[in-house]
Amino acid sequence: KTADYKSVAQKIFQGEETTPSEVVKSLHRLLSEKSSIVDTINRFFNKSILERGFEIFLEKELPQIYNELKEKEIEIEEFATYVGRLLPEERYIWRERSVKEHAKEALNEIIIADFLAGIAGSERVDFPALVSKALTILREKTKLNLLFLAQITGEKALEKLFYLLKGESSLSPEDKEFLASEIDSSRTKLKDILENPVKYLKEYIYKEFNTEIPPHLISSKLKELEKFFSESSIFILEEEIEKFIKEHNVSNLKLKLQEEWKRITDTLTPKEWSERNRIPISWILPEKWHLIVDAFEEGSSIEMEKLKELLSWLELEEKSLIYLKDKDEVNRKFLHILFSRELVPIVEPHVRKLKDYLQGRLNKSPHYWQLQEIKPLAEDFLRKEYEKIKDMVKKSLHKLDRDSLLSIVLRLAEEAETGLKVIKILEEEGVSAK
Repeated sequence: KTADYKSVAQKIFQGEETTPSEVVKSLHRLLSEKSSIVDTINRFFNKSILERGFEIFLEKELPQIYNELKEKEIEIEEFATYVGRLLPEERYIWRERSVKEHAKEALNEIIIADFLAGIAGSERVDFPALVSKALTILREKTKLNLLFLAQITGEKALEKLFYLLKGESSLSPEDKEFLASEIDSSRTKLKDILENPVKYLKEYIYKEFNTEIPPHLISSKLKELEKFFSESSIFILEEEIEKFIKEHNVSNLKLKLQEEWKRITDTLTPKEWSERNRIPISWILPEKWHLIVDAFEEGSSIEMEKLKELLSWLELEEKSLIYLKDKDEVNRKFLHILFSRELVPIVEPHVRKLKDYLQGRLNKSPHYWQLQEIKPLAEDFLRKEYEKIKDMVKKSLHKLDRDSLLSIVLRLAEEAETGLKVIKILEEEGVSAK
């Protein structure tokens, strides 16, 4: 009962010889002094004795681990905390064999925790809490799925990190050792990948798809790709990225098509051309060019290969489209669509007035005018304009002699449209045209 239990404990942790009698007497003294075993044990294993005793054990039994702890400036007490997380027993009854089995795993967890703490901008706190915090930070900042990043960068450590953060299943000691080893050897590279996913996705897109996409567009796309951050299958993510690249390429081709169109027509789009000239461009262009008009329509889903073909057409047949800048030529083509060949020169001086009339009766852009709705309106315009000069025409006819009048009638009879009207008049006068 007079045994000094503190000195006995010191001898035990320093590896000195003790007798069973000393240990029994010391424990008896402890248990008789306090009713609470936990309080008694806390007194017996106070922090300084535990820490020093554990450090002596490591230095003697696990020198490699001990040296790594010193080299990495890891406190013995922190290491003991990580060991304790892996052992089911209370610290005061740890077994030497169990500590040896889990020491390397605990060290690897500290290395991983140190890396995660750098990402999260925090201290090396409780390991599970740190994993959770790092997951939140990476989801917000990196956004890109770590399995995908592992695939495109060749850094397998990111794959292990993905499963650690997701918590689907605990990483095996071997996986933790691999991850810790990779962190030790490639810490800077891994940190750069996680902090600059745009850079690595840009390199991947250029390498795999021979496509240059500006960083700001990739950064914007990452916000959409964040929803795939925790997906264990990256197949859908890969499809989404391919779709993004395709849309970018189509957008670029449309931009080039627009540049060519502007160079040739002085307008940004076919619709702008139609509105500037107040003529549907589809009436003026040859049929094979109608696809170009469709390509400029909002929401057009024209394929990339077809866009390339259209761009090639524009470059090759630019000369055949020069007339689109010639307003007089364009107006003549417009009138020839609406009227007979004989009427075109008569209406041509009034083409602007005709367009005003048509636009005033149709509440939509000239780009969308339909021939079946325009033609009757154009004929109506012609009739109304003729009514204004009909009396003057009659007076002019009265001034002509018989032969001149006959010559005019015979000329009218030459054309089917007017000839049929001549027949009708003859029949009204009781003269058969047969």
